[in-house]
Amino acid sequence: MVKQTKEQITAEMTKKLSELQQLEETQDLLRSNINEFVFKEQTYRVHRPVAWEKDQCNKERMKKYIEFLQDPKYLFKKQLIVLLADKGVNIMAMEKDAQKLFNEEKEFLKRLAQTTMEPDLTNLKKDIEEVRTLQQENFIERENLLKYCIETQLEDFCRFYLLYLVLEVKKGDTWEKVYKSYEDFQNADDDIMLGRAAQVLAFLIYHDTL
Repeated sequence: MVKQTKEQITAEMTKKLSELQQLEETQDLLRSNINEFVFKEQTYRVHRPVAWEKDQCNKERMKKYIEFLQDPKYLFKKQLIVLLADKGVNIMAMEKDAQKLFNEEKEFLKRLAQTTMEPDLTNLKKDIEEVRTLQQENFIERENLLKYCIETQLEDFCRFYLLYLVLEVKKGDTWEKVYKSYEDFQNADDDIMLGRAAQVLAFLIYHDTL
């Protein structure tokens, strides 16, 4: 069994929090331009990355990339796809299925826009729901199969290194970094808090492209 890194554990926690409607709460916070949240009676915030933090993250990204290249256990996505094919898992076919499902959804939506009568309306809505479920299942399966490739591991590392840089805790009237070093971040047992912080950071990045 492959041991999960802190980045992977935190990423999974983020998804779980989303399922618990934390996503909607975070959207409300950002609409109010407040990037703060309270956890265990402490106030945290995730600030927008400034130039030096982006630069630092890029430098660490380069170092991690070289580290991956020097370790034969890590594979690029293309290499992993070939290895999976040898095990009977056809990623390319899954990607074609994903495109087919996407096209089907577009066709159903087009027909829905032109339909006004029952039971056609109900049937089309059911078809759309079913094809979206299949799309989600396809996406999750591919993500799980490819999550250990170099490209995905590198993105995971960068996302959480950036989180380490921009995550702060309120101490009196001032804000301080939660972790003094990335090693402290990796060793901390704060997965629920980090999951919430990662969620806020994801929205910050989405609304303010780095």
